[in-house]
Amino acid sequence: MSRARATFTVTHRVIQRLELNLAGLSAEDVESAREAHRKPDICVNDESFPGAMTWRVVESSAVPSPGKRKALSLTRTVDFTFTCARTGSMTAWEERHVALDDALLPSHVAGDFEGIFVGDQMLDYDTDYRGPCA
Repeated sequence: MSRARATFTVTHRVIQRLELNLAGLSAEDVESAREAHRKPDICVNDESFPGAMTWRVVESSAVPSPGKRKALSLTRTVDFTFTCARTGSMTAWEERHVALDDALLPSHVAGDFEGIFVGDQMLDYDTDYRGPCA
């Protein structure tokens, strides 16, 4: 008789904001930034994570910044879902890093989402890690 392994799934919500100064940027740079913001290329950055990660952009906007000329306000909400078996490898990973319910879990496992390239500059989002959500 085989016993099914107990798995654990948790979804974390991350809200990101960035004000983009449009002065000196080409139309191509602005469009590239909008595209990178709208469709990030998020990956697993820590290969030692003994589970699986999926993500989805729940909401994304790029609108003129209120009261500012030549500025664009980028905002997005990304949900990260982590699934793993409750095994010794997960327990050992949590001891070295963070627990699955720690709000900073996405920053430990995921990569390529905390900033975007605009022209030849990397700009970092103001990131609000909300932690596990329903």
